[in-house]
Amino acid sequence: RDPAALTVRAPGSITVVADRDRAAALRAARVETLAFFVARNGDFYYRQFGRHGLADEAAAIRRAWADGGRDAAIAAVPDGLVDRFDFVGTLEQCAERVAEQADAGVDLHQLQIDGDDLRAYGRAIERLTS
Repeated sequence: RDPAALTVRAPGSITVVADRDRAAALRAARVETLAFFVARNGDFYYRQFGRHGLADEAAAIRRAWADGGRDAAIAAVPDGLVDRFDFVGTLEQCAERVAEQADAGVDLHQLQIDGDDLRAYGRAIERLTS
């Protein structure tokens, strides 16, 4: 198959958040979700982490849940791991992330813009797609 005929989707999402406290809350929720998916949601996501080169991290998270429960699994998620799959940041950080992914061959990004200011939303879309 011609590689140019394929669409490469980013592994996860990018969320633009202006407020630091809101960004921290979103990131914490995503760490919790990641821990659950790896440790308790069957073997699909666990194995998927292995395919991403994260087998050791996935094993540590699963082991932590088995030994100490949900909070232990959340604590076992290494710093920065969630950003590989669910990046949360300012508009400029997210624009840099989109550019990095594009440079790596990604042409389909999942973007979210937190907030309800339609003008800010429009500016963010314009910045992220330029």
